[in-house]
Amino acid sequence: MRTPLGSSALKDEYKKLKLMVKATRRSYEEHIIRESKNNPKLIYGYLNHQRKQKDKIRSLSNINGDLFVDKNIITNLLIDQFQESFSIDCGKQLP
Repeated sequence: MRTPLGSSALKDEYKKLKLMVKATRRSYEEHIIRESKNNPKLIYGYLNHQRKQKDKIRSLSNINGDLFVDKNIITNLLIDQFQESFSIDCGKQLP
C-alpha cells in the first residue's frame, strides 16, 4: 500500500531518518576525533575529504527536453529559471 506524498506519516519518517543521519554522522566524527590522538592522519584525511567540492547537479534538461552536462550551461539554465520565478516583469531586459 502506497502512502500519499503529503501524509503526516511520511513526514514523520523523513524527520526520523534525517535525525538518524545527523546522529550517525556526529558519532562518526566524534570517533575520528578520539582516534586522531593515536593516528592524526584520520582527521586530516576526513577534513580533506570534506573540503573537496563535488557537483551535486550532474545534468539538467531545459524546457525542450534537451539534456545538458556542461557546468556553464547548467548554471545559465538555473539562473534563467530563478529570474523567471522571482522577478517582476516590467518589460525591461535584465542584466
